[in-house]
Amino acid sequence: MCAAALTLFAATPAWAQHYADGSLASFTSSLLYASGCPNLVVTHPVSGGNPGALLAFTQSECGTPEFATHYSPFTWDPSTQGALTTITVGWDARWTGGSFFGDTRIGTGFILRQSGHTYIGLGPGASFGEVATSSWSHFSAVLTQSMWCDYNGFSCNGTLPDFSTTGGVMAFGLETSNYCPGCGKTLSGELDNFSVDLQYTPPVTAAPEPASIALVACGLVGVGFVGRRRRAR
Repeated sequence: MCAAALTLFAATPAWAQHYADGSLASFTSSLLYASGCPNLVVTHPVSGGNPGALLAFTQSECGTPEFATHYSPFTWDPSTQGALTTITVGWDARWTGGSFFGDTRIGTGFILRQSGHTYIGLGPGASFGEVATSSWSHFSAVLTQSMWCDYNGFSCNGTLPDFSTTGGVMAFGLETSNYCPGCGKTLSGELDNFSVDLQYTPPVTAAPEPASIALVACGLVGVGFVGRRRRAR
């Protein structure tokens, strides 16, 4: 019985944390990479979402690519809240105006900020998705620690986010891009229904572990049994 109890308590549980913002009303936006004459205008919440309210944006550039970030207030600290296993993400996006010789594409991707780095997810459906019509497109992906690009300008420098308990605080959001060097185009789009689900392992605390408690309980039972045998003699 004691052996079974120890086996049961020794298992490390996996936990899940869910965050969702159906209107992106609490998001903050800024330019991540831009030069020349960039411009970013963000309005939220706006009616007409999928459904409900949404975040609307317009990005302009005059010869250089432009990347904007839109961050949720949701953060995660692996050192105190637990090491991550996977990050499951989802959001909706659509184009609403602007073109360059008929090109209406807007880029969008899921991003993570940690210790001064901005990472973009590289899973199918998580990065560099293109939205070219006024119909809503849904993006989703399940990301592990190895599925990221350190987004420094246009290049990936090989570093990865730290999902372990030694990692810094993480912030989560979306990237939008207006990529057309020399085009000088202005595009508008909308974002909606952002969600993040974290799979994680709870951190080890200083409190006695269940397995230790079970071991002590089994020891006390054994001591009591021996004492009864001695008294019986």
